Amino acid sequence: MFSACLSEHAGPWVHMSRVPIGSMEAAGNMRVIQLDGTRMTTLDDMFDEFQRKARFPSYFGRNANALLEVLTDMAWMPASGYVWIIRSSDSLLVAESNDTLACLVECLQDAGEEWSKPVKLGEWWDRDPVPFHAVFVSGPDGYPAFPQRLADTGLLVDELPSNSAIKPV
Repeated sequence: MFSACLSEHAGPWVHMSRVPIGSMEAAGNMRVIQLDGTRMTTLDDMFDEFQRKARFPSYFGRNANALLEVLTDMAWMPASGYVWIIRSSDSLLVAESNDTLACLVECLQDAGEEWSKPVKLGEWWDRDPVPFHAVFVSGPDGYPAFPQRLADTGLLVDELPSNSAIKPV
C-alpha cells in the first residue's frame, strides 16, 4: 500500500522513512524498485546496484550525468510511475564524501521534477506527468545518523510521517 504522496507527480520527490518497509503492493502499473544500501557503500557499488535492480541499458555511463539520463528515460521499463526504495540507507555511500551523497539526492530530485512535467511535443514519446519518488529507509540503528549526513550536505529531504508511510503488505 502506498502513502498518498508517492502516487502523485508533484514534489517533494525524495523522502526519508524511519519505518521499515515490507514488500510493497503497487497500484496499477507503478514500478517499485528496491535497492539495498548495504550493497552501495561506494560509488561503483551504487552504480552496480542501480544497474542490476533497474536493468539499466548497456550504454549506462556510470557517472552522475548518465544516472540522471537513465532515470529520466526508463523506456526499457515503462510504467505509470516509479518508486525507488533505498533500504539500509545508513550504509549508503559511507565510503564516499557527503558531496557524493548530495549528488545522488540531487539526481533523484531532478529526475522527479523532470517526470512531473508533461511532454506535449506531438511526438510518439509525449506523456502526461508521471509520479517518480525515492524513499531512503534508515534502520533503527542508523537513525539519526543518515538524516544528519543529509543535513550535512545542506539538502532538505521530506520525512514521511510514521503513521502514513508505506505500509508493509
